[in-house]
Formats: sequence, structure tokens, C-alpha cells
Amino acid sequence: MNYLNHITARFNACKMDFKASRKIFLLSIWVLFFPAGIMAQEGFEAVWSQIEKNNTTLAAYKAYNEAEKLENLSGIYLPNPEAEFALLWGNPSSIGKRTNIEVGQSFEFPTVYGHRMKAARGKNNISDLEYAKLRYELRYQVREICIRLIYFNALSLELESRYEHAKAISEAYSKMYEKGACNVLDYNKARLAMLNEKKAVETIDVESQELLSSLQGLNGGIPLEYKESGFQPVSVPVDFNQWYAGISKNNPDLSLMGVQTQVKQTEIALSRAMSLPHFSVGYMREALVEEQFQGFVVGMSIPLWENKNAVKKSKAELHVAECQAIDFQTSYLNEMQALYQKALSLQSLSNEYQSILNELNHTSLLRIALEKGEISLVDYLVELSLYYETINKSLECQRDLQLVMALLEKYN
Repeated sequence: MNYLNHITARFNACKMDFKASRKIFLLSIWVLFFPAGIMAQEGFEAVWSQIEKNNTTLAAYKAYNEAEKLENLSGIYLPNPEAEFALLWGNPSSIGKRTNIEVGQSFEFPTVYGHRMKAARGKNNISDLEYAKLRYELRYQVREICIRLIYFNALSLELESRYEHAKAISEAYSKMYEKGACNVLDYNKARLAMLNEKKAVETIDVESQELLSSLQGLNGGIPLEYKESGFQPVSVPVDFNQWYAGISKNNPDLSLMGVQTQVKQTEIALSRAMSLPHFSVGYMREALVEEQFQGFVVGMSIPLWENKNAVKKSKAELHVAECQAIDFQTSYLNEMQALYQKALSLQSLSNEYQSILNELNHTSLLRIALEKGEISLVDYLVELSLYYETINKSLECQRDLQLVMALLEKYN
């Protein structure tokens, strides 16, 4: 009974650790209904605001995008006008000199310039969509890191509580061993249990620091802190088709496919227009010693061979763009359906974990069994580890649900 009384006394000393651990976990599993989730969203938006402002990749691509848009608008106007001046000496010199002056402007069929402008604007839209795509990708990357940080922060709180409990148990066994109340094997098991919990806390800290370093890299090398430990509230849409109809409108890849198809259609019209005659107009003056000639010059060029197969090429490119658009739409729809089903499964599993763990009073049952001498302290620790594993699985399930929802809401 002295052995049992000693264990019971040590347990009462660390009973508050159990309660704290359970409270920490209940806070983490009920984040879908707590303001902590709202704080996590606000924390993410603050982090994203900083990264969007400081990210070097985004800044570089924005500058490149502006240069590319200017390039798209070059080469779509009339060619430069031409001017010629000639001063000719006569032979013999008695016939005097001759002066020629010619100014001209060449141009293609007028509809060519309208099609070129339309194609250039379409290419500028493509540039803007590619920038938007990069921004969405970066935002998702930041959100994924923040979700993993929330998971590690919540798990770190849980593991620190477990470590304090394991430390109290180890100290109890140490005193018992000194008094000869337990054998060396049980004493070593208690020490190993404490060491394992300590190493688990240290491992989580390393993982968190690695993620914070990733955020720092995305923030242009400027350090960031992210201490949120509550997930943002999420809810899987009830009607997939209605949700998909809305989300697909914001997908820059789908928009890109549509704009690229429109540009290819414009290029077909441009190729046809470029097969029409080219013109030139100008003024010419020829001055001799005693007489001069002046008037207008008109010319025409018929592109019989220069643009051969250009229309066929544009049509082939349009067909490729349409096939790629159909393929991407099908792949994207299938991907979203798979993620949607996965989110439903994870949401159901997460709710089940939360319901069971909220109702389960496993630590109290183990405590009663320990106080009555029905189980040894080692058995108590083994049973408790199963309970801890369930808590870990629940946190992992919440994390995975958040990651899947981040993918589903990537373009929101």
C-alpha cells in the first residue's frame, strides 16, 4: 500500500497537467467553432499581406509582365515612312544637274491593324492571367505553410503538457527507486518515457523553425512570426456542382485557355487579312535645269507566296488550343471531384474524432484504475499512449482537412 499511496500522491501532484493537456486538446479539436479560427485567418492574411509586398519572385514577374505587355503592343502599327533625295550631275556638264525627291508610306490592308491590336490585347490579358496564376500559387504556398505551422503549434502545446506529466512520473519513479520501492527496469522505462516526450517537443520545434525559414524566404528574407494554434473554420460545400460553377470562374488556368483560344481565332483572321494586297502611296518630284516633274506615286504588292500556309498554321494552332482547353477542363473537374470527396471523408472523420474525444474521459478511468491498484504505472503509461495517439490522429485529420480545403479554395 505504501507503493500505491506514493504513486497516488505523485499522480495528484500532476493531475492538473492531465486537465491542462485535455483542455489544450479540446481547444484544438473544437477550433471549427471557436474564435481562434478567425484569429488564424486574420493571422494568415497579415502574413500574406507582408509576403505579397516583399516577395522578390512576384516583384520580378510583375516587372517582366509590364515589359512583355509593352512588347505585345510593339510592331502593330504602320511601318516607318520613307524619304529619298538624289542629286545627279550630268555628263557632259553642259546638260546641268537633276534633283529627285521622293516621300512614301507603305501599309498593309487596313483590317490587318485591327486584328493585330486585338491579338495584342489578348496577349496582354494572357500576361495578366499568368501573373494572377503565379500570385494564386504563391498565396496557396503561404497558406499551406501556415496550416502546417498551426498544426505544429497545437501539437507543441499538447506535447509540452505530456512532457511535464512524464517528467513528474519520472521523478516519482526516481524517488521510489532510491527507496527500493521499484526495480531498475521500471525506473528506466519512466526515464525513457520522459526522454521520448522531450525529444518529441524538440522535433516539433525543429519542424516549426524550418517552416518559419520558408516563410522568411518567401518574404524577401525578412523574418516572420506565426504563433497561431487554432485552425480557420472550414466547411465543405453541400452542392459540388454549384460550388464548382462558381470556383471555376476564378481559375486563371481556365481563363487562360479561353483567352488563348480567342487569340488563335484572331490570328486566323489576321493571317487571312495579311494575304490581301499591300499598298504604298507617296509624293515624287524630279527637277531638271529648265523643267521639273512632280506628282503622286501609288504602289501595290500582292503577297502570293510570302504568307503561304499561314492560315493553315493558325487553324492548326487553334485546334491544338481547343484540345488543350478540353483536356484541362476535364482534368481539373476530375481533380476537384476527387478533392471534394476526400474533404467530405476527412470532415466526417474529424467530426467523429472530436465527438469521441469530447465524450471520452479516458484519463479519469485510468487514474481510478491506478488508484485502486488494478494496473501498474507502466500499464497506465501504455494505455495513456494509446489515448495520446488518438489525439495525434485527430490533429492530423484536422490538418489534412485544412490542406485539402486550401486546394479547393485555391482561387477564392
